[in-house]
Amino acid sequence: MNTRSQLSLAFNHVDKNIVAATLSVVPGLGHLYKQKFVHGLALLVVGNATTLWLTEWLAFDYFGMAVYMIPLGYVVAVMCDAYYAERGGGKTLFVQPWKKVDPKLVAEECKILDGYEESEGEGMNGDGV
Repeated sequence: MNTRSQLSLAFNHVDKNIVAATLSVVPGLGHLYKQKFVHGLALLVVGNATTLWLTEWLAFDYFGMAVYMIPLGYVVAVMCDAYYAERGGGKTLFVQPWKKVDPKLVAEECKILDGYEESEGEGMNGDGV
């Protein structure tokens, strides 16, 4: 058995949730690994920038504790979210333009979305309230 097949076999037995949580040491990478592209990119860009700004803003007010506590809390929260997030892939057809998509599948998804929009105005009893 060559090394490549051994690595492939070992990787198939790894818990994907643990891999996603480990990758989330850089917040957003675990979500990208689980194919949550929009969420992962938002965390990489907006979440990390906001955390940096908030840490710098609060660093002097709390005797430097914000420098450690805010990023640590953020990373742990993102790691937990990546661990428990469902694996994406099937529901992001329009976010993955590089994938070849079956037109019938897109039509079915659009029908599902249209049906959701039509029933959106109905209340719990279907009376529109």
